[in-house]
Amino acid sequence: MIPIDLTQLSMIVVHLVVFTVIFLESGVLIGLVLPGDSILFMSGLLVARSGSVASVVILVALVFVAAVAGDSVGYRIGRVVGRRAVERQSQRPRRQRLLARAEDLYRRHGWFAVVIARWYPWIRTIMPLLAGIGRMPYQRFLPANALGAALWGCGTVLLGYYSYSIPGLYQASLILMGIAILATLGYLAAQRWASRTSP
Repeated sequence: MIPIDLTQLSMIVVHLVVFTVIFLESGVLIGLVLPGDSILFMSGLLVARSGSVASVVILVALVFVAAVAGDSVGYRIGRVVGRRAVERQSQRPRRQRLLARAEDLYRRHGWFAVVIARWYPWIRTIMPLLAGIGRMPYQRFLPANALGAALWGCGTVLLGYYSYSIPGLYQASLILMGIAILATLGYLAAQRWASRTSP
């Protein structure tokens, strides 16, 4: 029987979960409600706790690949499907306001908007679609995509990793992560209930 290292197994699970969440949130519309920032920071804390330098190197690499690939998929959806893909997810007033904000950001900043949108939940999910809809050349989109992925994705993981040494931050982050997950589930439940009860 081959022995199983549960510590390594748990780190593999962390890596897979983070990769999946960041890929979905970065450019696939079902990622609109995923708490990407919290998961990135928390994953950095978790790999710091494991004491493995290799784990954080692998995690940072996976986050970078997931963020770049997710945005690239979102860009392609925007090019192929067009504005309908965004508008279907923007029927509610709050989402319409966020869509207008993202469009204004893209109109004013162009290439740089793809970078700075990473720090805005929901907007970072639709910005690649807007770039695709706007026919931004992919050779211009990709460097902005990669820079945003490195600064936001890898940077947030490393922030969590190096913050592990601050007393009490690990426990506080666990609590905040739980709140973020519960808030996300509550939001999904409220949206589902509202869609069923609306005329």
